[in-house]
Amino acid sequence: MLVGAIVVSKLNDRLMEYNKLLTVLTFISSILIILMGAPLLIFSFEYKLFYTIYYSLIHLTYGIVIAFVDIPVMTMLQKLVPDKLRGRVISVAISIVKVFVPLAMIISGSVLM
Repeated sequence: MLVGAIVVSKLNDRLMEYNKLLTVLTFISSILIILMGAPLLIFSFEYKLFYTIYYSLIHLTYGIVIAFVDIPVMTMLQKLVPDKLRGRVISVAISIVKVFVPLAMIISGSVLM
């Protein structure tokens, strides 16, 4: 995500409007999720170095995609919310995210088992 933040800061205004960018990032995210399972169908578990490099590259790309979503959303939130309410709104948004992360982990863990 740190690499993604650097890339976002350099390319944010030069790319495309945010709605189109979200569509492209959703597509890329879907492809990355599919690619996560692909080696398990093709290769055996003997290629540990391959798996390490492969999944590192996928997670690096996914971190960049998340940064392209996260940073502009927080920027828009800071611009749209009045100064008096900004701290409250952002703290509620962060709290909601922190509530759903463990739930998502529980659900994904039970689905994977």
